[in-house]
Amino acid sequence: FNQTEQAEVSAWAKLLMANKKAKVDSVMNDDTDPSHEKGNGTSWQRALAVLAGVAAGEPIKTEVLEWNWSHKTAQKSRDFGWDTTLDIMIVDTEGREYEDVAGRAIGVALYAMHPLWLIADVAKHTGFRENLYNYQTTSGKTLHLSAEYYARYLLNEVPNPKPQREQLSCNPPGVAGQED
Repeated sequence: FNQTEQAEVSAWAKLLMANKKAKVDSVMNDDTDPSHEKGNGTSWQRALAVLAGVAAGEPIKTEVLEWNWSHKTAQKSRDFGWDTTLDIMIVDTEGREYEDVAGRAIGVALYAMHPLWLIADVAKHTGFRENLYNYQTTSGKTLHLSAEYYARYLLNEVPNPKPQREQLSCNPPGVAGQED
């Protein structure tokens, strides 16, 4: 990009980042449905905020990665940093994700975890001070464990315990039963 184009992209990215950060706060401050904070409810909003902040360049890149690491919601000061996010979404030290344990398809769990893996990868490749992929919460959970747990299904090393759920929720395009 030339300087003018970079300024335009940066301005757009800052707006998108601010919007997605506000959406994360809105969900985390909603006391009417505590399940909102679990699963993919905020993971994609969080990833979009981080990706947009990184696209905006410095100093926004560092600010958004720090926000992701140690965020507290503005309105109610609820902790929603990286440690809390992993503890909410990964339900045990095997690496199982909330959507999986709640009875949904493995594909839904992968969909929910994907944005966190994106954030960890972007943080690594942009020089963030923490290794988000290997970071271990105080309760022993890591993205690495989650990736290892779900890789077994992707590599067909173990049978899918809920194949009927996959057919209902995760059909590829053109397969009967898929909702458009």
